[in-house]
Amino acid sequence: MKKKLFLLGLIFLTIINLSALGTITYHRYCQRNAACPMNKTENLRGQALCQNLELTDDQIKQMREMSHIFHAKTDTLADILQVKRLGLLDLLKENHASKDQILAYVNDINELQKKLQFEVINYLLNQKEILTPKQQQKLEHLIEQRLKRETIHFKSTGFDFIEGTCNHKCENSNQIDTLKLN
Repeated sequence: MKKKLFLLGLIFLTIINLSALGTITYHRYCQRNAACPMNKTENLRGQALCQNLELTDDQIKQMREMSHIFHAKTDTLADILQVKRLGLLDLLKENHASKDQILAYVNDINELQKKLQFEVINYLLNQKEILTPKQQQKLEHLIEQRLKRETIHFKSTGFDFIEGTCNHKCENSNQIDTLKLN
């Protein structure tokens, strides 16, 4: 039973990690409400991206068009994916949830995530065609830095699934005693 729970937890954690990667990449550039001249409203992250990459007006125009197409494709997928994740969570809360039902949700989520990942990768590849080699290097560096920050964040918060959570937070009795005093 523990192995099956562990396997389900591992599958669920994998889905969450892939989702986080997709979301990070999805929001990497100008967000929907960004003002990187790619969009019309103000957003410091979007402006910083445009400034860091030193985009020309023509590049901004091309990236804006690509962004609209990308969001038209991915926003619906992301919404459906969120509904499926919440459905899986509801199913996991049930006392007598069928493993077949759970696996069906997991398979649906995996398929949607795969489609979303494909769109994100396609979007990145299309953007690379617009950027100069120097801009591509800068973009890759920005993405790498962001992923490193996310990794550090997850490690520092002690995010772990099922058994590891308490063990990670309270590795020795001194920490436990400190927690009791506070």
